[in-house]
Amino acid sequence: MWHFIQDIGLIFSLAKDYWNGNYRDVSWTTIFFAVIAFLYMVSPVDLMTDMVPVIGWLDDVVIIVLFLKFFHHDLEKYKHFKEEEKKRVEK
Repeated sequence: MWHFIQDIGLIFSLAKDYWNGNYRDVSWTTIFFAVIAFLYMVSPVDLMTDMVPVIGWLDDVVIIVLFLKFFHHDLEKYKHFKEEEKKRVEK
């Protein structure tokens, strides 16, 4: 579970760096699926309504997990980029 939370934080960091132009090594396919996953999560139309506690959130969780599996390669590249950037700053 902790790894999942770290990945979510890393995605927000990547999105910020991408938006600011600091990191652009993300495929268009990944960007497309990220937008689709985000739109699905914020959309009031779900496979299971979010008004039903816990059960209603399962489809959102499944979408997030599937996206993270798809996005894993790009996240690893970004993580490496951040580690290298940290080393450059420390020198």
